[in-house]
This record gives sequence, structure tokens and C-alpha cells, in this order.
Amino acid sequence: MMVRDKHNSLKLLFMWHGTILPKVLPMIILLMAVSMIAWGLSHYQLYTVKNVPAVGFTVFGVVLSIFFGI
Repeated sequence: MMVRDKHNSLKLLFMWHGTILPKVLPMIILLMAVSMIAWGLSHYQLYTVKNVPAVGFTVFGVVLSIFFGI
């Protein structure tokens, strides 16, 4: 376990060394870029996405909660 010196909250929030942030941040940036491209294509109607009913996601969520709750 890593124990840090007592710092103020703002400095602790932006600490870089010893955190998982350097490994995760490139993946987050890539996902944001892909999402922005998909949004842009949909917004300017260069690519249309079919409407998907939400019932399937609800049933899937209930099944997962029952499965992992046991």
C-alpha cells in the first residue's frame, strides 16, 4: 500500500506519479476521440444510427444484477 505525505486536497487530486492515471488516460482519450467522431457523423447526418428499444438493456441489466447478486 502506498502511503503519501499529507498534502492539500488540490495537490493530491493532481498527483501523477504512483497512480494508475498514466496507464488509463491514453485509453480514455482514444475512447473520447472515437465518441466525438461518432457524434459528429450522427449530428451532421453523415451516418444514421437505428433506434434501439431500451427494453433489451433493461432485461440484460436485471439478469446481470440477479446473476452477480447471488
